[in-house]
Amino acid sequence: MTDRIASRFHSLALASLGLALMLTAAPAPARATETIKVGFMAPLSGIFAQAGTDMLEGIKLAFEQIGYQTAGRKIELIEEDDEGNPAVAQAKYRKLVSQDRIHMLTGVLLSNIGDGLIPPIEGEARERAERRALRVIGTCFLLLVVYVAYESIAVLVTRRAPDTSTIGIVLAASSLIVMPILVHFKRRVARELGSGALEAEARQTRVSAYLSAILVVGLGLNAAFGWWWADPVAALGMAPRIAREGVDAVRGRTCCD
Repeated sequence: MTDRIASRFHSLALASLGLALMLTAAPAPARATETIKVGFMAPLSGIFAQAGTDMLEGIKLAFEQIGYQTAGRKIELIEEDDEGNPAVAQAKYRKLVSQDRIHMLTGVLLSNIGDGLIPPIEGEARERAERRALRVIGTCFLLLVVYVAYESIAVLVTRRAPDTSTIGIVLAASSLIVMPILVHFKRRVARELGSGALEAEARQTRVSAYLSAILVVGLGLNAAFGWWWADPVAALGMAPRIAREGVDAVRGRTCCD
């Protein structure tokens, strides 16, 4: 039984480690055969249009000299007019990133435009990190459901009764107190930060609390009535819910959507 508890807590630890790695990972580079898309944004109309046009012509001249290629890959220049307006620049930036899928951005002649682009750029980086973290957490959910199903079926097939362990019982019972508190604070912080990844991680902690509860109840039923099968049957009953949580996280869906 102690090994069973350790395995479940080990699964939670791996999920938390995966979340930390994905939150700090850098964006993936463009594929070696993919066209490099360079976004250019500057004032091409209004009182600063001449300066913006001169900058654009200079970039075009540089690209023409290398044949719009580098390292065997084609270069595509995508031009946008920010009109010297930060609000317009933010809209054009989102279009370049989400629709044109640029790999880099250049231009940005005016300081007010640069300041205005900081929030959407930081927001885009956070969204990418959130999506990666959700995929990792979802994968951990799916791995956990495979483990739970395999372990439960193995116990039922071999008719293996749980071993008694005072330390194991105390650890499982303690988790029923600690984990719900941890879930509460994780969900509160997730709402304050608007973090779907942290919300999903809180749900994973809640699932671990459920599994601990199942384990404690199963031990009690086994001790009182000899129902050795209660723990694995209840764990199998949890498997569909764990799988659903995993699929939702992989697809990027959270309770906050």
